[in-house]
Amino acid sequence: MSDYQSLISGLPAGTAYVVLNQTGDGLEGIAQYLQQHPGIDAIHLVTHGSEAQLQVGGIVLDSADLSQYSAELTQIGAAMKLGGETS
Repeated sequence: MSDYQSLISGLPAGTAYVVLNQTGDGLEGIAQYLQQHPGIDAIHLVTHGSEAQLQVGGIVLDSADLSQYSAELTQIGAAMKLGGETS
């Protein structure tokens, strides 16, 4: 995303955001952020993707990849507020 700064400037005041490394493991980046900021009730990703695929940082997720990243997904879920949401 070449002009992500314009998206950031449009966020409501006080909104926390994280810009993931384009070449790194985005799920690892989210998990690391949540270790330092537990109890977040929602995660919204603004990213690229295609049918049945989602880019998170430098990785592309599809249903076949989910088991490969189960540890990171479990860590993310455990750090979120009970009943939290992702989209």
